[in-house]
Amino acid sequence: MLRGMLLALALLAATVLAADLPAGFDPAHWPGRKEPSAEYKALVNQLREAQKQHDAAKVKQIVAEIRKDLGSYAGVPEVKPEYGTPIERTEPNLNAVEAICWRSFESLKGSNGWELAARAKPNQQPRLRVTFRTTMSNLRAFEAGVPHAEEYRAAGIQGLDYLVTQQASTGVFGYPYDPNATSGLKVQAAAIARRGAGSGLKMTEGAWLIEDLDDGGLQFDNGVAGAGLLYGYALTGNRKYLDSARRAADWAVGRPIVPNWNYNSYSGYLLARMYRVTGERKYLEAAIDKFEVGVLPGQMDNGRWVDQHNARPNYHSLMIRNLVEYTLALEQAKDSRAAEVRRRTKLALDSLAEETDRYGAPNTDEGLPLEALSISLIAFGPSPAWEEAANIQVNYAVNHLLPGLIEARRGRPETLTAYVLWRRVQERRARSCEVSITECLRDRK
Repeated sequence: MLRGMLLALALLAATVLAADLPAGFDPAHWPGRKEPSAEYKALVNQLREAQKQHDAAKVKQIVAEIRKDLGSYAGVPEVKPEYGTPIERTEPNLNAVEAICWRSFESLKGSNGWELAARAKPNQQPRLRVTFRTTMSNLRAFEAGVPHAEEYRAAGIQGLDYLVTQQASTGVFGYPYDPNATSGLKVQAAAIARRGAGSGLKMTEGAWLIEDLDDGGLQFDNGVAGAGLLYGYALTGNRKYLDSARRAADWAVGRPIVPNWNYNSYSGYLLARMYRVTGERKYLEAAIDKFEVGVLPGQMDNGRWVDQHNARPNYHSLMIRNLVEYTLALEQAKDSRAAEVRRRTKLALDSLAEETDRYGAPNTDEGLPLEALSISLIAFGPSPAWEEAANIQVNYAVNHLLPGLIEARRGRPETLTAYVLWRRVQERRARSCEVSITECLRDRK
């Protein structure tokens, strides 16, 4: 009865929040992408300069002008939203979810990121974030203590060991580089390498782009790889993971803040976790700079990010996950910013939950919203609205998405393992070393 009352209150709260979600999330009323005006481009250049000066007040002022320029497009995704339906809100049977997780992992055998890399031709390496996501899925499944847990652990360690071998001499985890690329994101990497020719900077190393000038995109793969290695260190105690993550974090400290909020959030994610593991203040100070200058100024009062790129559900969810890490670091440090950052993170979560409740499961091709909700529920505790949104996303994945992908041997276990871990934590049958990383490290000593 109490749970029913809480759910009713959550739905009432969601109704109140609905007015704050831009109408452009409704596919039937999506207004499109606003082409950047000359004024908008000038404002972005001003934003970049203010970020270089680490001037948070100036950044906020420019963001207010950017929002004014965008008008009704502010916080509306640049790509037409797609949602998985039907909307099924009931809590799924956990045993059934765990069973389809295992089937997903089985369907991927031989095609995990590190396995694809072993067979890849020169300059055809998969992105390191691909290895990161499957590695994290395996490690979360191991922590959850589900059937076949030791197999999950072994696969996760394979992923971690592969990541260590691919780290560049500068400490960065790079981006696949192909000088002859004709399509996809590798074209952008090749263009950056050409732009840096003659600069005196080492742009490439082996199959990887290791310098992105002022683009900022390398912060993504570097941030996730380093953070994943710190998780592996907490689970195994293997110092090679800590040493590798430290080198990635030291690279991240020196990177410029850029106008793309989600890029900055990934360096912040790694640096916040590095502080939580080591207690070294320099990493917390660097994380504060990344988030307070390069992430939070872009967030509006409705929880969404102002620009159309980062208003997309996938990037919105990525930044939620990274803000959870920042919140935990601030709370560990007893920093006065912690309460406000927690409030802002919850605001973003409420918006994601409302979007899911109204339209269905967003970003079904990756499942990033489900990860954000699940890790947040572990870190922040119960929320009926977030739980219902997670249920909607899991039900769609289990009942409508994954069976066909598994049959095609393209299972996507990362859409579910964070959820399984949350449910097991909720039942006091597991813990999450990502959330309780200092506790896990103490227990290893």
